[in-house]
Amino acid sequence: MTDTLSRLYFYLFGGFTIQRDGLRVPPPASQKARALLAYLLVHPGVAHERAYLAGLFWPDLSESVARRRLSQALWQVRQVCPDIETNRTTVRLPSLDSYWVDVEAFRGAMSRAASHEESLLSSLQEAVDLYQGDFLPGFYDDWTLVQREQLRQQYVLALQKLVQGYFQLGAYDQALEAGQRLINEEPLNEWAYEQVIRLCALLGRRDEAMRHYARLRRNLAEALGARPGPAIEQLMERVRAGAGVQPERRAPLFHDDITLPMIGRERAWERVRSMVDALRRDQG
Repeated sequence: MTDTLSRLYFYLFGGFTIQRDGLRVPPPASQKARALLAYLLVHPGVAHERAYLAGLFWPDLSESVARRRLSQALWQVRQVCPDIETNRTTVRLPSLDSYWVDVEAFRGAMSRAASHEESLLSSLQEAVDLYQGDFLPGFYDDWTLVQREQLRQQYVLALQKLVQGYFQLGAYDQALEAGQRLINEEPLNEWAYEQVIRLCALLGRRDEAMRHYARLRRNLAEALGARPGPAIEQLMERVRAGAGVQPERRAPLFHDDITLPMIGRERAWERVRSMVDALRRDQG
C-alpha cells in the first residue's frame, strides 16, 4: 500500500464492507474472493500454504482445479490489497499497518478488558459497540461458521460483564441497555432476562418489566415447551407487589458460570440454536 493512499477500513461484522476516507470501496467480485480476503485479514502475518487454502475454500474440487480457483481469487484480492505476499507455495498478508479491521479491534478491546485494567468497562463497551452483527453473515465456509460462533460467544460474554459491572456501579440505564442487547442476542437466556426485569423495576418501569417477562415466557414455550425457572417467577412476584428487587448479594464482576455448556447434547443444542436464530430474526 503506497503512502499516498489513506487507510482502508474493513467491516466484517454484519456484512462485508470496505471504506476509505468514509467512502465505500468495491470489494472483490466473487464471494470466495471476499471470504479469502476476510480470512487473511483475521490471520495477519501468517504464511498460509496454498494447498491448505485451496482445500479450505474449495474442498469439493480436485487439487489442480482448487489451486487454479485460488489463483483467480488472489488476483481479485490483490486489486484491494496490493501488498499481499504470494509465491508458489504460500500466501501472506504481512501486517495490518495499512488497514483497520473491526474484528481485530474487537479482539483488542476484549483482550484489554481481560487484563483487569482500570479501563475494564470502557474496553467492554468498545467491544460491544464494534459488534454490529454476526461475522460475515451469508458466508458458509466451515471456518466462517466456527469464527462466527466464537466471536458471538465473546460478544455475549462482554454483554454479561457489562450488565454486572454497570449494575454494581449503580449505572442502571447503561446496565439495562447492555441487558437488552443481550436478550436480543440470546432470547432464551433466563439470567439475562432476570437482570433486565430487575433493572426495569429499579428504574420504575414496571410495565416494561412485565412485557419482558411475557416475551421470555413466549420464547421458552415456543422453542422448548418450557416455563421460566423459579428465580424469574420469584422476582416477578416482587415486581407485581412493588417490593424491593435488589439481589441478595452482588455477583463478582467476572462470573464465568452464567451459562452452562450443552456438552453431550450437541443435536439438541443444534435444534435450540436454530430456534434461537429464528427468534432473533423475528425480534431483532
